[in-house]
Amino acid sequence: MNVMNTTTRHFGLIVVLLLATPLAVRAEKVLVQRKYTPNAKRYMETETEVKQTITGLPMGTIVVEFSQLLGTWEEVKSTSPEKTELVLTYDRAKHRMVNPMMGTLEFDTDDPDNEEAAPIFQQIAEPMLGMAMKAEFGSSGELISFKGVDAIREKIDARAVANPLWMHFKESMNDDAESRKWIKVPWLLFPNKKVRRGDSWKASSVEDEPRIGKIKTDYEFKVDSIEKRDGHTVVIVSFAGALSLEDAKAEGDAPKPTLEGKTVGHATFDATTGVVLGRTSTIEQNIDAPIGAEMGGDGTKRMQVKVDVKTSQVFMTPAERDAQKVAAKKKAAKRKADEAAREAAASKEE
Repeated sequence: MNVMNTTTRHFGLIVVLLLATPLAVRAEKVLVQRKYTPNAKRYMETETEVKQTITGLPMGTIVVEFSQLLGTWEEVKSTSPEKTELVLTYDRAKHRMVNPMMGTLEFDTDDPDNEEAAPIFQQIAEPMLGMAMKAEFGSSGELISFKGVDAIREKIDARAVANPLWMHFKESMNDDAESRKWIKVPWLLFPNKKVRRGDSWKASSVEDEPRIGKIKTDYEFKVDSIEKRDGHTVVIVSFAGALSLEDAKAEGDAPKPTLEGKTVGHATFDATTGVVLGRTSTIEQNIDAPIGAEMGGDGTKRMQVKVDVKTSQVFMTPAERDAQKVAAKKKAAKRKADEAAREAAASKEE
């Protein structure tokens, strides 16, 4: 017997098996569908950064930057084959805005005593804490109801009397808009079927923007990879979408606005537990619209608005959220101690 030839054949077989194993993983089909574990609770932070560049105005170009971080507890209150109840409870709200007419304004409910805190945001953020939104899902995962936003809006109304920012924000704060933000759009990620690497699916959403019309986004999702992490099956999904304007609105006989845009992003989904682990996205919009009286126009001239949006979403355990709060308190205490030390040193010099 030729030992060399036999060893070579065995080695070749091993190589073939090693090469075939990754192919089997790549061909694996995985169910991408939300799962609900009774009484499961985790903390979610969603941060959105927006930059608006407005040109064509009588006063020249204006750049406004705004960021918002919303922290909510996501808790499965009950689940059965017929119905699931999911509750989202606000635990943190952080706002920041840089505006050429108002300067820099910011407020964080995790640091409420900050000397730089802006009351205009504090009046909006603090009433949200502890307030809950409830979503109910049917047996096939469809959203049956979404409630709770009216009570939140009423609570802010009572605190933010004559607050100009709140007057603007409240226009789009209702059950339909919030259900779209928290449930309908993020969960387009779930095709509710088994997929393999390279598979894709399409979905769309429509957002009612009171000032200009309905913004439609047509998405295409694609499975980039399926991986094993710490015994869990993790699916990486990328997406891209095109934005367009439907039912454009305009005052009187003024020309209607136009909009075009695009979005890209990716999400990490744990198929073993049935939950999203993280998500990021960017949106680019270009809007052409008449200049209204509030912007110094008469409706005959037009302005161009370029909107850039970055969104990220992370999740924490209750212990990690507790540690985050402790770190925020320590940071605030150190800031106060440093300020006291500076004031003491300044008084000695005097």
